[in-house]
Amino acid sequence: MAKTFGELGLRPREMRVIKACLYARTLVPNGHYLCALHEVASAKRLIARGFVTDVTSEAGLAPRLPGWIVVKIDEANIEAMQKA
Repeated sequence: MAKTFGELGLRPREMRVIKACLYARTLVPNGHYLCALHEVASAKRLIARGFVTDVTSEAGLAPRLPGWIVVKIDEANIEAMQKA
């Protein structure tokens, strides 16, 4: 059984992806975060729950980097976390 944190029941790597997305919002105007290959499964779980948004096709990375995904957090994602 995986160790979970907080009321949202996030796994440690999911927390790292969320923190990285929030940090990316301070660094780049679009707030995009390119997930490392070991973070892809966690990011997909967060996408399914609505906590982050997949912008891989918007970033134009799908054909060149198979298996990698780009995510970001916007206001709708923050509201989804507050509701959960």
